[in-house]
Amino acid sequence: MDPQQSTTEQKPSKAYLQLSTEESVFPSQQPKKQLLILDLNGTLISRIKCRARSGRAFYARPHYQAFLDFIFKHFEVMVWSSARQQNVEKMCHIFTKPLKLVWSRNHLKLSQHQFDSNVDTIKDLDIVWEYFSNEYNATNTIVLDDSPSKLAHQPYNLIHIRTFNHEEIREGFTDNELLKVIRYLDNVRCHSNVANYVRNEPFLSHRHLIPENKELDLAMRYFTRAGKFAKPYQPTQKSVKRRRDDDDGNDVESVAHHQEKQVNINTKVEELDDNVSVKLGPVDQFDDSVSFKLESEDYTSVARQEDEVEEPPRKKLTRTKSKKEKPPRHMRKPRHKKQKKTAVQQTKAASTIPIRPQTEKKLKSIQESIKQRKQKKEKNVKIELQAVENEPQTVVAIKMEP
Repeated sequence: MDPQQSTTEQKPSKAYLQLSTEESVFPSQQPKKQLLILDLNGTLISRIKCRARSGRAFYARPHYQAFLDFIFKHFEVMVWSSARQQNVEKMCHIFTKPLKLVWSRNHLKLSQHQFDSNVDTIKDLDIVWEYFSNEYNATNTIVLDDSPSKLAHQPYNLIHIRTFNHEEIREGFTDNELLKVIRYLDNVRCHSNVANYVRNEPFLSHRHLIPENKELDLAMRYFTRAGKFAKPYQPTQKSVKRRRDDDDGNDVESVAHHQEKQVNINTKVEELDDNVSVKLGPVDQFDDSVSFKLESEDYTSVARQEDEVEEPPRKKLTRTKSKKEKPPRHMRKPRHKKQKKTAVQQTKAASTIPIRPQTEKKLKSIQESIKQRKQKKEKNVKIELQAVENEPQTVVAIKMEP
């Protein structure tokens, strides 16, 4: 029989059901550490949806560090995830202590087609017990998972925990499920038959009352695609929403939240109807050939789409520089020294204005007269200097009286 058939065909064996009916007692001595098998995505972490092939970033569940400290102290911890091996290794970076075993999608006994496609998988604990040479069995094995269908063969060895989604934390819902699981595990670890205890007293989240701590109940940790801790999640200042469950374990807060959405949709429809009536005015003003059909159902669908679709990420505003027209080449500023010299020469040549021959003669005569005057002044200065040099020097003798 294919181990990955539909869950309706999967049933626990008679031997397992008989073992689960055997009464669980408190042993006189401290029992041996039980095997705790953990699921990752949806149980301890929440992966962020993206199209990157290198993996996904993820958030760790609130109170996960206190949970890890407790289980590593009292249990033998193993990981079995339905994700691929390379992704499981990255997600296992949240553990600070060594694990007893790490299994991935490769250990689910899937065909190649099932391995590559998104199918519902089943974790058969017989494979684990056979690997450990029957050291563990239904009496000392616990599985923590958010999907009960994966334990179709051994349903009474499962602790069904609420699925963890980081988007709910961003909306303002608190999460202290791991603290409730710690309290439940503290009771299970003292019993001799886990399957019998879980069958008679299953884990129900609403039965465990734990005082709320808003800061810790909203505290997630962000890990990169490589599995490295980046920074703690800092929630925005929003009203904290509390989950409430009824006697059957259903989430009452989600029902109230849905009702609030319905009320908002109805108010939006009424506002749209009022706006349309104001803009269009009375129908009698228009021709009979034109018909206007205003159906409230169209507005409800639009309002629901606006309410359900998440806001797209804001784009960064980029300032577009206005393209200036480039001046012609002869008007541009030169960059190098040679270009500067040639530009200066060109500007001088461009600045010269053609002169008449008569004016050229006058300019030449003026320049020559200026030169002659300069030469005469220079000659006169030389003559005066020579005369000063040729004059006899007078010596003045001063007698000093005794």
